[in-house]
Amino acid sequence: MLAKYRISRSQVRRDIALAKEIFKVQHQFDWDFWFAWMIKDQVQLIRDCKLRGDLKQWNNAKKVLHQMIGERPAAVEDPRRMEKNVFYIQINQNGQPLNLPLDAVKNLSQEEKKVLVDSLYTPIDDKQAEELMNS
Repeated sequence: MLAKYRISRSQVRRDIALAKEIFKVQHQFDWDFWFAWMIKDQVQLIRDCKLRGDLKQWNNAKKVLHQMIGERPAAVEDPRRMEKNVFYIQINQNGQPLNLPLDAVKNLSQEEKKVLVDSLYTPIDDKQAEELMNS
């Protein structure tokens, strides 16, 4: 590599250390490994140019990074993503199940929350538990 690419020994050592840092396992050539290594190398070049104040090289390095990464792939929108999910807390009040929306519980006062917690810990019998599970 020294003769072929005319690079210094210290550059080879830095490149090998960078490769070891990114992927800490032994393996054959891997596209993802190479791609991650190139991106990290390009990001380091951008940092160095910014610190040196070389704005022309900095902008060129950013353009190259953008070309390497490419455009964001088009994704199919999930039609149910914007649907509102309502969560209920089911409590047993005087033997009757009561569904309380979670948003309503968040807006209760301290006293109302204490009453709610007390009602959550009220013991029920098997028949009431079966009714709650079936509702």
